[in-house]
Amino acid sequence: MRRWWTRVLFGLCILGVASWFGDASARGQDWEIIEAPLVMPVASTGEKDTQNDRDPRYIINLTKHGEILYKGKQYSLAELANLLNRLKRLYGKFKEFGKPPNLIKVSELFVLLRVEKDAPWRHVQWLLAILEEQKFYKLQFGVKLKADRDYSAEEAALLGAERTDTRARPGRLEGKVLCFLGYPTAQARATHPRVTVEISGKDYKRAKRGPEGLEERVFPPQKAVYSVARRKTDKVRKLGGWIRDELANLPEKQSRLDVVGRIEAEADTPFKFVVAALNQLNEARVHRVEFGRAQVPDALRKRAYLPYPKLR
Repeated sequence: MRRWWTRVLFGLCILGVASWFGDASARGQDWEIIEAPLVMPVASTGEKDTQNDRDPRYIINLTKHGEILYKGKQYSLAELANLLNRLKRLYGKFKEFGKPPNLIKVSELFVLLRVEKDAPWRHVQWLLAILEEQKFYKLQFGVKLKADRDYSAEEAALLGAERTDTRARPGRLEGKVLCFLGYPTAQARATHPRVTVEISGKDYKRAKRGPEGLEERVFPPQKAVYSVARRKTDKVRKLGGWIRDELANLPEKQSRLDVVGRIEAEADTPFKFVVAALNQLNEARVHRVEFGRAQVPDALRKRAYLPYPKLR
């Protein structure tokens, strides 16, 4: 009798452990966050992440060195495209646009991109291009809600972020910013008013002398110059004021809900500056934001590491 109960208890323990691992795998969140301790960009308008999205989500990590990580495994762009194709078929929920033979099925899955704050914008653009190819349009960016000890006081000031002396647990997902890449019917928005923010670099640092003319190259910008309606500034708070000025000039009957924000950034712009501009648009209640697109060269799709954009 005792041996029978022992077997039953052992079987229940094994079933419970298997169920727990299966649930963690289905959510696709806790494991990869721990395995990819990245420093996120700051966005005060981000919302606290409670992992309560209506539809399941998958988290993709991008390091500043050009590594694409999913659940601790590194992927090339081509491998990521295959993975996303499998995930959307596994989930099976789609939103349909158009009619046969031009019917387009868009996945209802969320994708959250955890991108390191100093990753170049071009790498993010390539990821967005893959998401669009695979018909994933429900996008989130992982963010910090305040600049912590991973940020210097000068860096926090450049980003217009409130600073705290605490430090988040490595790999913890604190907040998220919602974005939609624009469904296939986005061409209908062509008549909607737009507020365009352009971002270029400032204060590049020269590389040390080395082989292959390395002394002629420079590292990414340490500051950003923002441009709205031909006005330029390196003060992100001033950018926010200019965005509100543009909105104030809209006709009275024009709803702010119709406004589309657009961000155009140089290829080597660190992602933190793009998020700073996105944050200012959101503060001005512009939540429909589109980004400048970049095609993925075929030669890069199988690369283990994304190459850095050509430096000036």
